[in-house]
Amino acid sequence: MLLDTRKKSTDAQEGFNPNVQNDVVAAGAPAGGLVLFILLSIITIGIFAACAWFGKRNKLNKMQITINQAASNIDVQLKQRADTLHKLVEASKSSVKFEKNLITDVTSLRSVKGYQPGDATTNANISKMDVAQAKILATLENYPKLESTTTIRELMQTADYLEREISATRRVYNASVSQFNGEIYTWPSEIVARHLKLHNLPFYIASEEDRKDVSLSIE
Repeated sequence: MLLDTRKKSTDAQEGFNPNVQNDVVAAGAPAGGLVLFILLSIITIGIFAACAWFGKRNKLNKMQITINQAASNIDVQLKQRADTLHKLVEASKSSVKFEKNLITDVTSLRSVKGYQPGDATTNANISKMDVAQAKILATLENYPKLESTTTIRELMQTADYLEREISATRRVYNASVSQFNGEIYTWPSEIVARHLKLHNLPFYIASEEDRKDVSLSIE
């Protein structure tokens, strides 16, 4: 206490003379206040850690949904492409002599139930589809009158459209996979990824035939 007004000054001539406390007094706090501070600190850190944990988990889940959606789109587009090639062969085989194994391949591709990224069978089927499309279109170029018919022209345009759509969707898929694979090996996401038992996902790799330019000229 710096000023004690409960005691009167003994020196009346000097007027008011406060009593100053100059003793050394250590700062202190009640034990309950210290415990409360520690508990609040633990709770605050716990809330922050929980928010970070669930935030990372939600992010990884959203990334997986995006990847699955892209993979599903590729699967649908590949099936549509196989169906289009089959229709193209069926619409023109009465006037065009296709190789027997080409017709067999197109028919078998149409019956494929699903395409999985990174799967050896999927990669083989995609390569087979690329080869089949290239052969069909190359053959039809030798029949300009048939090629100019409305049905054939529309099917060729559909094949061209689907080929471009598959390439675009594949890029989206690979970009999402690249981001996801990098995320699960980066701290602190790797902690959450390990708890969720996540692993890296495969890329869609373009075949040699898919890298080549296929002539789709209908002029």
